[in-house]
Amino acid sequence: MISAIAVGKLLRTAAVVLFGLTMLAMSLTGCQDQDRVTVENQQRVRPGMTFEEVVDILGPDYEKKRSGVSLGDVEVSVEHDVYVWRQDGRRIEVEFDDNVVEESRFYSENPPVEPEDS
Repeated sequence: MISAIAVGKLLRTAAVVLFGLTMLAMSLTGCQDQDRVTVENQQRVRPGMTFEEVVDILGPDYEKKRSGVSLGDVEVSVEHDVYVWRQDGRRIEVEFDDNVVEESRFYSENPPVEPEDS
């Protein structure tokens, strides 16, 4: 017969192993925070892509804003949906027309890092 202390140790060991396997699975599947707002990802966003394809690249954390044009007293009705992804002082703005990418832009508040001399 197994004692209560042995069962407790076995359960604790199983919990630690399960936690370790869960963390490993999360890191392999990309469930942890990712650096998605990058120049490389902005360049992957191409005209003609759907909104869903862009979300697959940049992630589900975005904000939506409208973009329109007006010229003085003349009101021009050219509106597009613009979605913005932000991360660590960087942002990617993607302009859509009828759920299709028209263009994307990358902005950074951080100056580029110069390589150190060896």
